[in-house]
Amino acid sequence: SYFTVVSVSSLEQCKVACVESSSCTGIEYHESGRCEIWTRPEGIGTALTGMTGYTCLAYAPRDPVLFRPVSGDGTNQVCRGSGPGDNLNSYFTVVSVSSLEQCKVACVESSSCTGIEYHESGRCEIWTRPEGIGTTDNLAGYTCLRYAPNTANAS
Repeated sequence: SYFTVVSVSSLEQCKVACVESSSCTGIEYHESGRCEIWTRPEGIGTALTGMTGYTCLAYAPRDPVLFRPVSGDGTNQVCRGSGPGDNLNSYFTVVSVSSLEQCKVACVESSSCTGIEYHESGRCEIWTRPEGIGTTDNLAGYTCLRYAPNTANAS
């Protein structure tokens, strides 16, 4: 089979299920909560139009090319602005998630995201500071990553 079916309560949950699958190439979502996670290596071949209540989306893996560590591998670090003490609440929005991948999805879906700070408890900071994340500070259990979609093809 080219897909597996999961039950979800929203299109966003279907997207997250795709991101969390190592082989997802796209989704077909129906507003009834049916979510097809496509795993066909060639992706979804075509989408029919005019089907009420359906959404069909292709997926190109986002990690690691769109998220880059500020320092080292990004783990056990908190994000900061221009220096270790620069952590204004205006730099980020906090959302609750269940995984680092969900935090990344929340960032990608935000038009102004410049990076993420994720804590293993499910706390996710979506950084929107115009200058981006400047530096990090060490703190166990956290991960700090810059969102860098314009450098995805860079080596």
